[in-house]
Amino acid sequence: MTQNTKIAVVGVTGKSGHYLVQTLLEKKVYFKLLVRNPKNCNIESEFIEIVYEDISDIDVVRKLIHGCNAVISLLGTGIPHSKPTIFRTGTRN
Repeated sequence: MTQNTKIAVVGVTGKSGHYLVQTLLEKKVYFKLLVRNPKNCNIESEFIEIVYEDISDIDVVRKLIHGCNAVISLLGTGIPHSKPTIFRTGTRN
């Protein structure tokens, strides 16, 4: 990855998201995280920009992916399970 690479990531508060964030940090990749609940994400690094919003809002998704070269979605069902519409809406956006 080049120094100009920036990746947008959604669904980072689960186990897979934790591993992905650690890997991106180790590789010194710049990335933006979309996090719905600030209490679930307490990561700080010069390589991370965090957007605290909801993926169901298309303007939020546009803001997240602006300036990014790639998008990684790790949306899971959550605990308790999220409504199925969040997956459809998030993927569509």
